Amino acid sequence: TADITLSSGVLVPNVSVIKEISQTGATNNNWDASAGSYTLENSAPSTSLSFVGFDVSAASFVDSFSVASQDGGVRDLFFNADGTKMFIIGTDNNTVYQYTLSTGFDVSTASYDNVSFSVASQDSQIFGLAFSADGTKMFIAGNSTDAIYEYTLTTGFDISTASYTRSFSVSSQDAAPTALAFNTDGTKMFVCGIINDNVFEYALTTGFNISTASYSQSFSITPQDTTPLGICFNTDGTKMFIVGAANDAIFEYTLSTGFDVSTASFVDSFGVTDSVPTGVQFSADGFKMFVSGGTGDAIYEYDIAKTIKLGTGSFASGDVGKTIIVNDGQFLLTATSGTFSQVTAPSSYATASSGSWALNSVIYDATNDVLKVSNSTVTGYQPCISSNIDTTYWTDLNSTTATDAVGSGGVFYAVSTDNKTTWKVQDATGAARSIVKNNSGTYQYNSNATFGSETWTNATTNTEVSALRESMAVAVNKMTSTTLNALSDANQIALGNDLDFAAILYIASGSTVPTYSGTALNYDANVLNQGVVLGTDYNWDAPATNKVRITTVGAGNFKVRVV
Repeated sequence: TADITLSSGVLVPNVSVIKEISQTGATNNNWDASAGSYTLENSAPSTSLSFVGFDVSAASFVDSFSVASQDGGVRDLFFNADGTKMFIIGTDNNTVYQYTLSTGFDVSTASYDNVSFSVASQDSQIFGLAFSADGTKMFIAGNSTDAIYEYTLTTGFDISTASYTRSFSVSSQDAAPTALAFNTDGTKMFVCGIINDNVFEYALTTGFNISTASYSQSFSITPQDTTPLGICFNTDGTKMFIVGAANDAIFEYTLSTGFDVSTASFVDSFGVTDSVPTGVQFSADGFKMFVSGGTGDAIYEYDIAKTIKLGTGSFASGDVGKTIIVNDGQFLLTATSGTFSQVTAPSSYATASSGSWALNSVIYDATNDVLKVSNSTVTGYQPCISSNIDTTYWTDLNSTTATDAVGSGGVFYAVSTDNKTTWKVQDATGAARSIVKNNSGTYQYNSNATFGSETWTNATTNTEVSALRESMAVAVNKMTSTTLNALSDANQIALGNDLDFAAILYIASGSTVPTYSGTALNYDANVLNQGVVLGTDYNWDAPATNKVRITTVGAGNFKVRVV
């Protein structure tokens, strides 16, 4: 409430009130480099994207872990799903041993749990080891009795809780089984034997219950090796791996139908460190491979180079050097084959559906707070289009400061004041030139070499960023920060209701890429006043002939005039 004393008495005062309100269009006066300020060109094809491991040709040795203190005749190994538990079997004692890894799938962090489980009562030459997905079932391949043995664990992946359940003879297929594996749900079992050098496939009507198993078919591996001692599959069964002790190698096969050995075909092999490899396992994502070695009595860890695969089609040469953004991670594509380097770890390596991942030439570098070209191999002009600022209540621009730290390239600028229908540049005198326009859905660029003239040419690809990119081939279409920052107040950009900036990063070649940190605006804006309603927004009365009392109903910045 405010009392206003008048200069003299008034019989009937004339009271008018207006209210100043916040200017919603003038709350932001700059575009910083953050990813949210700009639309970056996404050239990802309309297809899914998946990470591919399980490739022995891309294996490299990392480390080893000795198990000789537990058993001098290591024959197989197995990991739980997250790689924090490892199990090995040995023929010296015909025992299963349990280890804990403080970092999953990193054998340098492994330690023996002092937990073991003897299976000598079932077989005196144990060779193969497998578990059910939840670790409540354990299986052993018995070489001397030609059988598979099943055990129940009351606590998953804790062999101290194991007890023998039953056995299943495989002697009709091979008299010396050496390895076994299951599909994901346990409805298929696979056994290798060194008499016939085959992979034998069995169907189980009840998952992980070998009493329901029946023989189905086989696949010969004799062209690759005559002493198969280990077997495993990737998650969907489209890849199979065999340990060959005759050639000291891991053999990779593809299966056109997952977990159907009749569809298997040989792909590649990888020679391992130990001269008598006995078992093989992979991490869940296929980016780590582990081999048990009977000569060194150790577990050997290998890295598998990660690759990225498109659901359909393949990467183009122009995609090399771009950044793939998927599952909250960033990856730099290094070859059309899908090899990459990881910039930021993803939340998962799960397959991304079409439209849920991006392939960008320009990225936001949060560490340095700049936009930059993804890699020096990504050459040419790369437009970044800003988000819109509502300039309805602005009167004029006083100055524009485009900040950039140019490496071995450059940054050019364009302005739009009509919601990106037309993009313009200015010269040193302030004269404007349209360089790109949206002509009723067709994007065109001004190909005329004279600043004051126009010749409109359709963009090769009908997109805004493509038109901006192609416009840069014309010298007079380029506006640098020097020109933009030097514009006087009188020659500043003529405002409409919408103001957008395009920062166009350019690199011809080189190891240092251009960066862009933002554009700041110094502007004048009108005060926005709105009428108010008597009785709703305010009330007034005259307690004396020379006094008017104003009472507001709600908070606000009110302007009052009394005559």
